[in-house]
Amino acid sequence: MQLLRSAFVLVLLVALTITNAPAQKSAAKSGSSLQTTIEKLEKDGWEAFKKQDDKAYIALCAPDYTAVIADNKPPRDAQAAAAVSHDIKVHTYSFSDFKVTPLGPEAAVATYISTVNATFGQGQPQDFKLAVTDLWVKHAGQWKALRYHESELK
Repeated sequence: MQLLRSAFVLVLLVALTITNAPAQKSAAKSGSSLQTTIEKLEKDGWEAFKKQDDKAYIALCAPDYTAVIADNKPPRDAQAAAAVSHDIKVHTYSFSDFKVTPLGPEAAVATYISTVNATFGQGQPQDFKLAVTDLWVKHAGQWKALRYHESELK
């Protein structure tokens, strides 16, 4: 009887694993899709900042967006954050260790390291390494940045 019960449990576990496999693949694919989407949006934001395109930058932001930039100034709204791009000339940037963590169907957090070469005002180009955290939310069906924070790594 014990052998029969063990065999039944084993068959049940195998059946559940087989029927769950498509759902697990779908969830993995969905996570991969979210990763790709958010990473592209982050790059779009950096490109807009680099090109000093305020309109494109602001279009990526939720209405109540705030940014903490590694310049020791208080948080800014989207308009003020975009305006910073006129004081900072980004020459190059790259991402590493890019991770997206879903926080539900309508929120995700991106964390990554950004290596940046930029000039402040009339100064000389400088290299920076930034730890970035960006919270994304679905707003009217589109992903929008809600909270951006960067800290300089030394």
